[in-house]
Amino acid sequence: MAGAVIRAGMTLPLYDVVRSDKVQAVMNSNGMLSNFNAKIGVSLLSSLIMSFLIYPLDTAKRCMQLNGAKGHYNLYKGSVDCIQKIVAQGGV
Repeated sequence: MAGAVIRAGMTLPLYDVVRSDKVQAVMNSNGMLSNFNAKIGVSLLSSLIMSFLIYPLDTAKRCMQLNGAKGHYNLYKGSVDCIQKIVAQGGV
């Protein structure tokens, strides 16, 4: 749920930040963007940033889905315990 709430609450604000006039001015001054490419690039960049932010929560969600499933051991007591063990085993 946390990943879905963050994604829903941050997608449009992040898109607006990436689309802001200052960012567009820097990109256009280098001659990097046409109008069509600007729209595609802004949406691609905002989606990429959001994916990097949400990835750790998606990993914890997948681990929790397998927790205690058929053929898997019951490794985690809850979502906080899952995140702590993932960080302890794999690092930040």
